[in-house]
Amino acid sequence: MWNRLILPLGLISVGLLVVHAVYPLDGLWLNLGASFIAIIVTILYVDRILERHDERRWHRPKKLISHRIMVTVGSNITNIRGALGIAPLNALITEPRAMHREYLKYCAAVIEPEVASQVGGLDQVGWKRLARAIEACYTNCENVLSLFASTLDPRQLELLIEMQNHLRTAALPYQTFPDLLGVPDNNLPATKSDPRELRDHHAGWAASELKEVLRSCRELGEYELNKATATA
Repeated sequence: MWNRLILPLGLISVGLLVVHAVYPLDGLWLNLGASFIAIIVTILYVDRILERHDERRWHRPKKLISHRIMVTVGSNITNIRGALGIAPLNALITEPRAMHREYLKYCAAVIEPEVASQVGGLDQVGWKRLARAIEACYTNCENVLSLFASTLDPRQLELLIEMQNHLRTAALPYQTFPDLLGVPDNNLPATKSDPRELRDHHAGWAASELKEVLRSCRELGEYELNKATATA
């Protein structure tokens, strides 16, 4: 609106006032300039009224969407934590925002540092469990995007899509080498390269992608909590 309407009208107003200073013509140019200024003020006033009305109309839906995002963040962290056998947060917090903040801190301080060692120690059953958890996390993100994509802001979209991308990549090693990951050394199939190195490489690759998933979860959760605090 500024470039297409307000700026042209403003330039016209300034031009008319300059012309008035040179050729007064009984105040004709001054009156025209004042009329354009009045139009600008009216447009800005109406636009602000409509903006406030829109903010009030979307206040409740945006809170619900933010809550849904926080549920998705918590669910994804818990899915990965549970699949890797990492202990849950041992704290009793009743206030929702405080609980979310504490869980995000726990994710950074405990869950993420343990990912690599826990992935490296998974057996075949553990890898199947992890694959199901990754699929559940991907579905959680997809549900939010399919329902609310048109109302999400750019940062929310960026982090959700980034999370999905890392989830998809984390799933690739097991999808490609289910006969290697989690298999004991003495049961590994024969391969051209050392099967242990191949297994450990792909396990490490999956672990690094899962850490990125958790990082995206934390950043999205912190973004939502900071927004809620700013508008409280």
